[in-house]
Amino acid sequence: MQDLRVNTILGTAIAAVLGVLGLNTLADSLVHPHYPKTAAYGVVLESETGGGEAVVAEVLDIGTLLANADIAEGIKVAAKCKSCHIIAPGDGGKVGPELADVYGRSRGSVAGFAYSAAMKSVADPWVADTLFAFLEAPGKYVAGTSMAFVGVKKPEDRANLIAYLHSLKPGAPALPAPAPVAEEAVAEDASPVAEAGPSDAPAASPPAAASEAPAAAAAPSQ
Repeated sequence: MQDLRVNTILGTAIAAVLGVLGLNTLADSLVHPHYPKTAAYGVVLESETGGGEAVVAEVLDIGTLLANADIAEGIKVAAKCKSCHIIAPGDGGKVGPELADVYGRSRGSVAGFAYSAAMKSVADPWVADTLFAFLEAPGKYVAGTSMAFVGVKKPEDRANLIAYLHSLKPGAPALPAPAPVAEEAVAEDASPVAEAGPSDAPAASPPAAASEAPAAAAAPSQ
């Protein structure tokens, strides 16, 4: 009796499995799914070099950035400097040197300010290129500076700030002009002359009849 019950259970299970397989086969024969040839969305893969991210060199022209600079935006960027520097009268005492006349000023030259040795050792004045590099990462540009500021990362923000600082100092050195745009070499007109095909060639004039041709005058010998 026990064996009969076990056989009944096993038979029922096998029949169920066979029934499911049969239903799947029947469904596949009745329904034919249509898959799109292309995916519904695209994936853009950036090329990598040496197993890392692709590096695109970007060349910035400071003159062009300054020509397009916005002094009003530079005033907004300068708000980051006011916590440590005097920019305009009324800013009060600060821990850093004043910046109203910084453009064109020699580095480490404000009397009475305790500059770091690294800053005092640099002779180049504060002009567009030096300010542009320093403001991006002060601690990297002047290693050992006591200025604890992460920098202004966007080139446009640095250009706006420099334009504002330049405007504060009458008689400051002129800002650099934009670099001239490289003119493309003018290609020589080397287009080949189209050769006349058989159908394009002018029809040859029929030779004049012997009776109609004028007598050729003999050219005098020279």
